[in-house]
Amino acid sequence: MIKKLVIANAATLVACLLAQTAAAQDNNFYVAGALGASIDGSFEGNWGGPLGDLNPTSGTFDSGAVARIGVGYGVLTNVRAEVELGYHALPISDEYTFSALPFDSEGDAKTLSLMLNGLYDFDISVPGYSIYAGAGIGVAKTEVNIRRQSGFQLSEGTSVAPAAQLRLGVERELENGMNVFADYTYLYLKETEFDGYNDAIGDADQIFSPIESHDLMVGVRYGF
Repeated sequence: MIKKLVIANAATLVACLLAQTAAAQDNNFYVAGALGASIDGSFEGNWGGPLGDLNPTSGTFDSGAVARIGVGYGVLTNVRAEVELGYHALPISDEYTFSALPFDSEGDAKTLSLMLNGLYDFDISVPGYSIYAGAGIGVAKTEVNIRRQSGFQLSEGTSVAPAAQLRLGVERELENGMNVFADYTYLYLKETEFDGYNDAIGDADQIFSPIESHDLMVGVRYGF
């Protein structure tokens, strides 16, 4: 229920912010880029078919690299809308659970996402600084490759699924349209089903539900 609320709230917030944007007259276009790390993440899932529920999978991610670029525009000083391309490289932690049994593991999940974001800038009583919050909805392609340290393949496959995110950050205004910022983003990838592979099962449908990531990033934004 909570995860459904994340997607619903993200979609509602984006719609409201874009509605305000569409009503405005003057657009302030910008480009932005950011680098950072996923400081925490997890996944759950199972294999499809009649034995799927008997073979649940789960695990966590170690800290991984995150990057994003975006193009957007701001209106009424406070409202921004942007299109964002993001990339996550999430290494699997040392333990992966398959059929309730823990296995030593290695590998990663790589995610490429395309998001439509709505952001609101809050004026604060500190000259040159602002706080912003927002949400995004979109789609993400995820490639999973998890294996035992001995090389035994535990999970492998690629999927495309709906995605949603929430964001909170602080921004510092510099000169000539340049801004620097730091923010936190919660990324949620909805249940995904893909053609997977496991050395014990062979080719089979696999369901991941969901993949989550908590990101800390710093970046720059240039308005023109």
